[in-house]
Amino acid sequence: MKQIETVDITITSLINDLNTGLTWLEKDNIGYGSIQDKYNATAAQIMVISKHPKLVDVEPVKVFFALIDDTEQNNNSREEQVVTESTDKDLEPADSFQGL
Repeated sequence: MKQIETVDITITSLINDLNTGLTWLEKDNIGYGSIQDKYNATAAQIMVISKHPKLVDVEPVKVFFALIDDTEQNNNSREEQVVTESTDKDLEPADSFQGL
């Protein structure tokens, strides 16, 4: 007979997870992880959880990093390259910031 395991998840923790870049589903992961992986849940379980009235309109926050060159006295402008939805495997270490 299968054992049933109960996992307690708070609304606040899910909202915090989404606000720090986690996605609902692993297939949508943009490099920060997913709630599905964090709680070892199936896609069907996550779809049910995400339909909760206090979560239905909450979407993952996409985290963007803007590189600011503060190494020169009069150059505090943002660089042209903004790292957005890349994963580590998308970046080549030597080529990432060529020409900067």
